[in-house]
Amino acid sequence: MVARINPHEQRCPDFASEAFAEARASLREDNEELDDAAAVMMLTQAWNVTNRAERVAWDNQARELDQDEAQRARAGEEGREREAEGRPQGERVEGDEMRKNRLKYIDIPMRPPPTLPIEIPSRYATAKL
Repeated sequence: MVARINPHEQRCPDFASEAFAEARASLREDNEELDDAAAVMMLTQAWNVTNRAERVAWDNQARELDQDEAQRARAGEEGREREAEGRPQGERVEGDEMRKNRLKYIDIPMRPPPTLPIEIPSRYATAKL
C-alpha cells in the first residue's frame, strides 16, 4: 500500500501565483479568448474535480481497510475458538481412533506452568511408607 496524503486535508493551490504562470500560459495558447482570471478559474475547477475523485477513492480505501480489519478480527476469534475446541475445523475424530490414541486427544488445560519443582519421592521412600 502506497502512503498518500489525505485529500480531505489538502487545500486548493493559488493558481494566480507566479508558480502557475506557465500552466495559465498553456491554457491561453489553446484558447486565445481566455484571460488570466478565466485560466485560474479553469485550473481551480479542474483541481476541485480531481480532489473530489481522490476523496471518494480515499474514503473507499479507508472503508475497505476497516472491513479487512474486521474480517481479520473475526478470523482471529474463530481461530481461537477452534484452538479452544482442540481440533481443526471440519475434522472429526472416529471413536476407535480416539480409544486407541487417548493421549493424542487429551485436553490440555490452559494455565501457567508450575513455578515450584514437583517433589516425587523415590521408590525406596514410598516402599518404606
